[in-house]
Amino acid sequence: KQLQQLLVQQQIQQKPQVIISPNNSQWFRYTDSRFNFSILHPADWYVNQTQIGVGFGSASSSDQWVIQVFETASKDKNDILQQINTLENSRIGVSNINQSNINLGGVIAIRVSVSNELQASYIPSWYTEYIILEYQGKTYWLSNGAIRDGRFEDFYHSLSFF
Repeated sequence: KQLQQLLVQQQIQQKPQVIISPNNSQWFRYTDSRFNFSILHPADWYVNQTQIGVGFGSASSSDQWVIQVFETASKDKNDILQQINTLENSRIGVSNINQSNINLGGVIAIRVSVSNELQASYIPSWYTEYIILEYQGKTYWLSNGAIRDGRFEDFYHSLSFF
């Protein structure tokens, strides 16, 4: 366990590669060898590794964008979709849930977007977006933290596997 913590610390301390995104802001590439993926995130955001994934956020927010990873045998995309429906339908107001398939580098993913006028009347930026995909025996669940941010699309489209 100590070796794993040391490796995680080394990975976080490595100087990140600066990338210029389509909207001309600086992004870093995060690589997670535990779950075999890499993804870009805003350069001024922190990275918070957890047992089941990783969170990204600004200094003024908690983990805003989150990636959770599960063994598909224990939690597949249908389990996650059911969990999302249960969560979103338990909110006050009426949640409008839309689902579509998207292509992320040759991997078909499910994009779920949720709007809720009552929630948005309390928090104007409230808007939830989830990306769910299965790849090589793992289920990946990405979330925007219920905050509308146009950069989230650049984030999830930068996801790649190795």
